[in-house]
Amino acid sequence: MGEQLTSLSFEEELDALRANAITESPTRYIFESLNQNGVAHLVDLESNSLQGECSCQHFQYRINPMIQQGVINVKSEKARCKHIRVARQIFYDVVIERYSELISGS
Repeated sequence: MGEQLTSLSFEEELDALRANAITESPTRYIFESLNQNGVAHLVDLESNSLQGECSCQHFQYRINPMIQQGVINVKSEKARCKHIRVARQIFYDVVIERYSELISGS
């Protein structure tokens, strides 16, 4: 991506992240930072009791300490940075698509 996209709304940021996501495996995704050139964030959906973990600063320094201290529940929406939210949506979409193919016999 390369360009900084700080003037986007939150929903536009999520759409931009989704459009540029790299699927490393069904549960691991790489997202290029929208705000920092040359920086990428890895999301592993199998971590944190299958709720996900991200390498971004927001997750590592704000969200994860609150999870560890019991301030927020790991299953809460508050326990997810924007990268985890997008990764979970991509994963969900893939599962639904595959399930649809399975039941339709495709």
